[in-house]
Amino acid sequence: MALESYNKKNEETIMKTLRELGGKQVTEQSGIRTHEKTYIAKPIPMSAAQHADVAVKAAKAEEEITSFPKMFNYRPWDGANAFQVALMRAFGSSGNGVATRGMFGSTPPQKVEIEIGYGETTQVPWGDVEFTLLDGTFSLGGINDPEFGSLFVITFTGPKKYEAEVHGIYKLIEDELVNNSIYKGKSFTGADMPKFLDPTSVDRDKVVYEKNVERSIIGLMWHPLRYTKVARERGVSLKRSILLGGPYGTGKSLAAMLTAQEANANGWTFIQCRPGKDNLDQVMKTAQLYQPSVVFYEDIDVVAANGDPETVQRLLESFDGISSKGTEMLVVLTTNHIDRIHKGMLRPGRMDGVIEIAGLDAAGCARLVLSHSADRLAGDKEAMLAEYVQSGWTLDDPENDGSDIDLAVVGEALTIFREPAFVTEVIRRVELFNLNKPHAKYTTQDFLDAAESLKFQWEVYNGAGEGTRTPTLDETFKSIMGEGLRSHQIDLEDGEIMKASN
Repeated sequence: MALESYNKKNEETIMKTLRELGGKQVTEQSGIRTHEKTYIAKPIPMSAAQHADVAVKAAKAEEEITSFPKMFNYRPWDGANAFQVALMRAFGSSGNGVATRGMFGSTPPQKVEIEIGYGETTQVPWGDVEFTLLDGTFSLGGINDPEFGSLFVITFTGPKKYEAEVHGIYKLIEDELVNNSIYKGKSFTGADMPKFLDPTSVDRDKVVYEKNVERSIIGLMWHPLRYTKVARERGVSLKRSILLGGPYGTGKSLAAMLTAQEANANGWTFIQCRPGKDNLDQVMKTAQLYQPSVVFYEDIDVVAANGDPETVQRLLESFDGISSKGTEMLVVLTTNHIDRIHKGMLRPGRMDGVIEIAGLDAAGCARLVLSHSADRLAGDKEAMLAEYVQSGWTLDDPENDGSDIDLAVVGEALTIFREPAFVTEVIRRVELFNLNKPHAKYTTQDFLDAAESLKFQWEVYNGAGEGTRTPTLDETFKSIMGEGLRSHQIDLEDGEIMKASN
């Protein structure tokens, strides 16, 4: 039931509504029940004096200061925001923060700035919040739950007579979390103070994969997000793990943002777990709280190469440990070096799908050129789209009188690079080389010239290594200890030899 904004005139209406929301939770330990009649009912065996004594004791009990704690299966900042929004809607105020006093003086009431969406922030109350309408104080905080991690906890401390109203407020907070959680169905990082992502920053029409790769991504990763209801009806498990492997620049990171778009469009939560920044276990627990959810963990080989070779195993074991019935979570890992992944992790059942995102073929290169520059290409755009889209991206070279761009030739020429990042750079260079021609239409030769200008960088790139990895502290310590032990062993052996010769 919706509550009106608070003022003296409707105070009783609000309190009545809260009692109804709280289920009229009046305890019966006092022996007193309320009813709608105007008379006072007295049990036949009870004398008037006994009846009065019960009433007096009940009245005193109602004034006793009591604590009413409540834990919500949502992250603390989500709960604090829901508390503020719910109370603002009900009363036009979320209460007044209470200063805390310690041995070094008074600490002002707490307000914490949090993100509630991409580019959106708000300040939420934290700690003790005085609420005069109920003559008490709400305490907002968090608790570490062994299964779900950090959860929102709120405790009201005040007269016991407001028990029903307090539970009514808790019901308002719960409804706000269920319907308007700041995290559920959104995209954000796995930090303690999550940063929201903007998946729409990637134009999906300008991301191209080879046909078989695209088919695998759509079928294995996006179909569960798009057809969740069908999967549930057919008993298809929505708990899956996928590995994307392939060289640098082939579009694995772009796949993350495209997957986030699919997730959010279909009510799934997307969490990006950043190696070295976000706590893996915490991210998995958050994903469990806000499921259906996707966890995207990039560059697992980088972490493994820097002293944590069991990263993938820990992640999958953490995923396997989430065994509650009906778990709906998709875990996507990416690697630039699939050969570094332990063989045992790649078997079906442990890793449900492995997709190799390799370079583009000639048709893929032509598609990328069309997706970025269709309006500036020399020739009939519609005819080119019909040739290269409707025909299923075949590269049967149409008749060309030389005045139109020949996408078959361009696509074939760009296969020397294969990686989408380099093919995209060729397209950018064509744009740069033609800035002095405002009305220029890009020709076949424009792309051939731009490709030629990029060849040296491509050759240097292919001949370059990945740098020398800095040893971890643990590895350095083991190395030093190992050298010390070997030196000590030699000294002992020399000593034994000297003793024997004596």
